Amino acid sequence: MSNVIIPPMAYQTPMVDKNNLITPTWSKWLLQLYLRAGGADAPSASSGLTNPMLNLGDMIYGTTSGIPTNLVGNAAAVKKFLNQTGSGSAGGIPVWSAIAQGDLPNPMTTGGDMIYGGASGVPTRLANGTVGQIFTSGGTTVAPSWATNTSGAYLGSGVISETTFTIANNQSSPANVTGLLFNPVTIRSAEIDVQYYRNTTGAGATEMSARSKFLATYKTVAASWDLAPLGSGGDFDSGTGEPAGITLSITAAGQVQYISTNFSGTAASSVMHFRASTMGV
Repeated sequence: MSNVIIPPMAYQTPMVDKNNLITPTWSKWLLQLYLRAGGADAPSASSGLTNPMLNLGDMIYGTTSGIPTNLVGNAAAVKKFLNQTGSGSAGGIPVWSAIAQGDLPNPMTTGGDMIYGGASGVPTRLANGTVGQIFTSGGTTVAPSWATNTSGAYLGSGVISETTFTIANNQSSPANVTGLLFNPVTIRSAEIDVQYYRNTTGAGATEMSARSKFLATYKTVAASWDLAPLGSGGDFDSGTGEPAGITLSITAAGQVQYISTNFSGTAASSVMHFRASTMGV
């Protein structure tokens, strides 16, 4: 075996005190250093490993026939991830890249969709709901869904933020105010703030604007709600004496309803804004 001269600073010895020994791992490293130095008894080049890395963050990957090749480290000041796309039968060259939207499992297909955890937490699509529906959950093992207030999905104790509702003209029988519904199982009372605006144009044009407050309270034994006016201001209908010609009532199920007077002229705007704060049972 030919002699190999190793400069003193060519490597760092693992020994830190007298009588230390070089472990087999380091012995192998010194052998590789010898082979790379061109030792006379060196086996073929494929038996050794020549380090292709040059800089901090570099990595080694195998190209054709497993030749050790340098993958330059990510020098960008942003996070990138190791990405590799194979051919179906062989691996591909790895690269550093940012995560693209298509790299993540996304079951959503339409604007307004949501993702929830399905069986074993698998990302699952929940299609967007319709106007006025609320998000409901049937428990930890039941998929969430969108439900309409008027079909039995109740608003729980808390706050109903300001909501807009379209008032029908000349509504003679009580009709639901969508979204203004209180669950008597969880709610004992609610303070409701309502604003009305109605106007028509042309012959017989009419305009009214008013605001009212109500207190809704529930009796468990009687299983009934009471809706008491706390005060109103603005325009009052001369026939009914109601603000803007609107009369509110509440059902035993906690659904607020309304009737309206008849405005002559061509309909232009007829809206109700409401909000409420509730207290639990």
